[in-house]
Parts: sequence; C-alpha cells; structure tokens
Amino acid sequence: MSTTRPSGARSRARQRNGDAAARYASDGAFAPGATRTALAAFPSPVLVLAGECDVAAPARVMKEYAGLFPRGEALVQSGVGHFPWLDDPGPFVSTIREFLVC
Repeated sequence: MSTTRPSGARSRARQRNGDAAARYASDGAFAPGATRTALAAFPSPVLVLAGECDVAAPARVMKEYAGLFPRGEALVQSGVGHFPWLDDPGPFVSTIREFLVC
C-alpha cells in the first residue's frame, strides 16, 4: 500500500487551516443575531464568489450570505466547485481583479 497522497489531496491539505476548522462549530461559535448585526454594519464592498458545482457552499446559500452585507455582491462561477482558483483559475482571477480594481 502506498503512503503517497494524490496531488489533489496534498493541495487541499495545504489550503486547510486546522486551527480554524477545530473552532468552526465549537461552543459559542454561532451567534446569528450578533453576526447579522455586524455584517449589516460592514461598510466596505464584499464579493461572495460561489462555484456553480460547490456542494459544500451552494450558490443559492452564498447569494443569501452576500445579501447580509449592505454592499454585498454575489457572483457564481460556472462549472467550478469549492476551489474555483484550482478548477478554472482564469475566470476566477479576472473576477477578483475586476472587483478589486473597481
């Protein structure tokens, strides 16, 4: 049996923050009312970029998240999943660049 992980798994492991993942759903991590209040007061533009094929963060849910910000914008990148910068980096980079330059 090989102990070598496939390159995709290595890539995902490098993108994972174990500390953040451990705290993600810990006690007290969710305070919906306080979170919504804070997001509603966030003054800067926010881009929520969703992958059309992302089952972990579905586009319909990401659009709702964007709506929590007064200057939130949701965009869905076609044909990509949870890692659009890996699945199709060209459109991902163009979208981010356009958002940051405006």
